[in-house]
Amino acid sequence: MRYFKFKNIIFIIIAVFFVYLSINFPFFLFSHYESDVFLTAEEFDSIKNNRNLFCNNNILKVSNEEDEKIKEYVVEYKLFNLINIKTLNLKVADKEIFYAGGNCLGFTIHSEGAMVIGGNYILTRYGKEYPLKESNLQIGDIIIKADDTRIDNIKDITEFLKCYDGKEKIRLLVRRGTSEVEVEIMPALDIYSQSYKLGTWLKDNAIGVGTLTFINDSTDRFGALGHAVTSGENKNGYKVRDGNLYECVVVGVKASSGGEAGQLLGAFSQNQPSLGKVDKNCEYGVFGNINKESPLIKNKKTIRIGGRSIAKPGKAKILSCVDGFNVEEFDIEIIKTNFQKSSSEKSMVIRITDKNLIKKTGGIVQGMSGSPIIQNGNLVGAVTHVFLSDATKGFGLYIDWMLNQ
Repeated sequence: MRYFKFKNIIFIIIAVFFVYLSINFPFFLFSHYESDVFLTAEEFDSIKNNRNLFCNNNILKVSNEEDEKIKEYVVEYKLFNLINIKTLNLKVADKEIFYAGGNCLGFTIHSEGAMVIGGNYILTRYGKEYPLKESNLQIGDIIIKADDTRIDNIKDITEFLKCYDGKEKIRLLVRRGTSEVEVEIMPALDIYSQSYKLGTWLKDNAIGVGTLTFINDSTDRFGALGHAVTSGENKNGYKVRDGNLYECVVVGVKASSGGEAGQLLGAFSQNQPSLGKVDKNCEYGVFGNINKESPLIKNKKTIRIGGRSIAKPGKAKILSCVDGFNVEEFDIEIIKTNFQKSSSEKSMVIRITDKNLIKKTGGIVQGMSGSPIIQNGNLVGAVTHVFLSDATKGFGLYIDWMLNQ
């Protein structure tokens, strides 16, 4: 009988031990973070503070330079402070001063090279010729070299063709998706202008409207849009040669309805002083540096930076401008936060719950991309896409993926 009672006591002790271990073991950190991930200082603090009897962490600093903005650490998780069960290599941003955006901005981007957006025939003395169709050049390709001549814009191609003798095919180096490919094309001699032409429609710039997500006051770095500026022919976005940022006024709204995304009607002038320079365009947005005298941070309060470890389903807010220059706060709900070990532009699903915003815009509209998502006083992400089936819903991007650009 005593043996039976003793056995039950041992069983209860073991059961309690495993329950306690299950409650205190940092399963979230193990599943949520992988090596070489970028973290905000606040997220790194949460890792440092997550220590208990069963799973301790030993943090080793790799970076030696104290003035580095991004510091590297190695975190070793040890069971009972003895057995190493996981090692993480982390890149951690300094605690810097950030402002949340919400301002509507105008962008101009000049790309590296010239993008092929279409083709046409050339009328020669032999009749109509179609150089594009007869080559392996494709719509969406970005021409960056012609033979050994660098191509920065459409004008460079025009100048190159002035010196072309018509004897051999031209070797073009093009950027196709994320790869560089060499193709050949035979220009045709236009009977009217007596000049050689490629029979292509080209584009080397983009102009658009979007929303500011954040400004890093410590570095003057800004991030906006939450997705790339693209053309219909090339979904990878323009590779930026240079670009400018301008103040933009919202003069009207085309509301979303009937499965069609609405649009902010913004107006800006390229003759006004630039607010900053654009130097990067990627799948997570448009980035660059704000001018020191920029009025964008006027009357703004600093904000804490959050991210994947902080964002969770529940009430939140977005900052956006849907009228004039006014940045307003609107209620939303984060419906779902997706588990992401690596960067992706569809980090969370959000729903607009603010009746005034729904009445004015129908929900999320084009131009609101980049609107900061704020939860419990933390900047956790940015609006990226709208659901065409329901404009009150859309995707958001974790702010983590934008800060590292």
